[in-house]
Amino acid sequence: MISVNRQSLKIIQEQILPNPDLLKIDVKVLSNGATVIDMGQKVEGSWEAGRLFAQITQGGIVDVTFGHFQLGDFLLPSINVLSPDAFISGWVCQRHAEPLPGSDHQPILTGPAKALLYPPDLSIVFAEYKDDSPIAVAPLQTSEPITEEITAWIAASCRVDPKNLYVLVAPSMSLVCSIQVAARPIDNLMHRLQEENFDIKTVRGAFSTAPLPPLSPDEIEAMGRINDALLYGGHVFVYVESTDEEIKRILPKLTLDYTGQYGKLFKQMYIENDQDFHKMDLRVHTTALIQVNNLKTGHTFSTGKIDREILYKSFFGG
Repeated sequence: MISVNRQSLKIIQEQILPNPDLLKIDVKVLSNGATVIDMGQKVEGSWEAGRLFAQITQGGIVDVTFGHFQLGDFLLPSINVLSPDAFISGWVCQRHAEPLPGSDHQPILTGPAKALLYPPDLSIVFAEYKDDSPIAVAPLQTSEPITEEITAWIAASCRVDPKNLYVLVAPSMSLVCSIQVAARPIDNLMHRLQEENFDIKTVRGAFSTAPLPPLSPDEIEAMGRINDALLYGGHVFVYVESTDEEIKRILPKLTLDYTGQYGKLFKQMYIENDQDFHKMDLRVHTTALIQVNNLKTGHTFSTGKIDREILYKSFFGG
C-alpha cells in the first residue's frame, strides 16, 4: 500500500528543503525538533512552492501542472491535477479529520498526517487504509503561528516523535494556498459522491482543472474567490467502475444547482452563515463541471457547467 507520508517526505527532502531561497519560503526547526515550513505567512512563497504544497496535500501521488483560463479580456493561470488514485488523493488525504481531544487550538488536519492519527479517523477506517510511516507530514491552511504546542499535539496524535514531524503552512490569502485550493476539485467531488451514498471505492483515476483568481489581502475576499473558482470554474473528469444507473442516480445531485444556492458568490453564502463553515450546507463544497467515464460500459456522463459570468463578478467585481 502506498505510504502518503513517505511519498510526501521525498518531495520535502528532495525539492523543498534544499531550495528555500528559490521557493521563497522559510524553514525553522522548533525547540521540540519539529520542522515548520512557512510557505506564505511571513514569506512571499512562489508558484513552485504552491505546486509542491498541492502535491503534498494530496499525498505526494498527484501530478500538478499550470495551464491557462480565459475570462473575458483576462488570461488567468489554471491549476491542473492528474491523480492515479482519486480515492487516496481525494479521500484518504483530503477528507478532513474529525476533532480530537488534547488541544484547545488544534488545527483541522488533512493531508498525509491524517492517515497516522490514533485513534484512526473514521474516514481512514472506512478506507481500510494503513500508513506505517514513522514520519508525519502535515500541510495546514492557517494564518495562526505554528507553535510547539500545536506541533506537540500533532506529533502525539500521529504517534511520532516531534523530530519526525514536518508542518507546511500557508494562509488563505497567500499564493501558495490559492494554488492548493484550486487543485482540489477532485477532493470536492469525492466528498459529494460519499454524501450521496455512491461507492467511492469504485473511483479510479481523475483529472481536474480550475482557474486561479487574482489574490487579495482581505482574507474573506481571498477565501471567497478561490472557492468560487471551484464552484463556478472547476472541472473534474473521473473514471469509475460502477453501473450506468448508479451514475445517473447521483449525477444531478453533485453540482451547486442542486442546493438552491446557484448564482450566489461563496463570500455571500459564508456571510449568510455567520462566517461559520460548520453552519454551511456541506453540499456547496462542490465543482462546476463533472464528467464521469464508466470503465465497465465505456459510457460517459456530464453535469454542470463553467459559469464565466459569475466568475468575472467574483474575481473582478463586474
